Amino acid sequence: MTNSTWLCTAFGLVLGTVPVNATQSAGPNAAFAPAYSVEQTWYDADGKFFRKDVGTLYFRDRVGFFIRSILDDDRPGEPDVFFVSDLSELPGVGLRLETGNVEYQGHRTTEGFEVAAVTKGSSGRSYTVMLTAKAIQLPPANRSGLYDMTSTTVFVVDGDRGDKAMDWTGTAAIALVRDTVHLSMVMNNGAGGDAGLSGSSPLASKGSFRIWMADKHKEFIGQFGGPGGLQGHWVVWTDSTTRFEGDASGTRF
Repeated sequence: MTNSTWLCTAFGLVLGTVPVNATQSAGPNAAFAPAYSVEQTWYDADGKFFRKDVGTLYFRDRVGFFIRSILDDDRPGEPDVFFVSDLSELPGVGLRLETGNVEYQGHRTTEGFEVAAVTKGSSGRSYTVMLTAKAIQLPPANRSGLYDMTSTTVFVVDGDRGDKAMDWTGTAAIALVRDTVHLSMVMNNGAGGDAGLSGSSPLASKGSFRIWMADKHKEFIGQFGGPGGLQGHWVVWTDSTTRFEGDASGTRF
């Protein structure tokens, strides 16, 4: 048994398996909390403590972030922001978390979930990472988190606005760190279509920001409102003369 396997087993997490005491849900993303407080501990290949991180993690509908700080003398350092690309659970498979190009496996706990991964650091050395997440409710004044989004768009062709509106609903994940807004948003319409965008932007003095995806011809101009509020206008160009656009509003949860 390797030291990494011993560590995972000691924490009740065996990579590639589902512990018999794992709490399983009915399907992907079922009953996940809006946000989690996270602690993760790194061990080297010999099972020796390497470092500890703390942070906040949230995910829903293909969008989410992990805001992580490395502890130095028990004090959090400058936070880094990582996209969360998956947090899901399936019967017989277990819980899967993917963030920062690292795939974790684990199970539910009464307070949240526990997962583990084996990854390599910047030096190329292998580490076992144990991550414990506890469900929390973010303060209303916190701009970071998940937002329920609604929007109505129209098509614009050669500058002429169409008269047929399309309604959209979706989720936006926002991480506001060091006066920079990180946004990831997915929207779905009643016709079965979807659209998404992501990016980062400096936060202006009055709470506004602009996400521009030049390679995909997408734009979101946002403005934070009262506690938990987000207003914006988004545009998606389908070709050089055609786009759809509309106002969007969101409420953090």
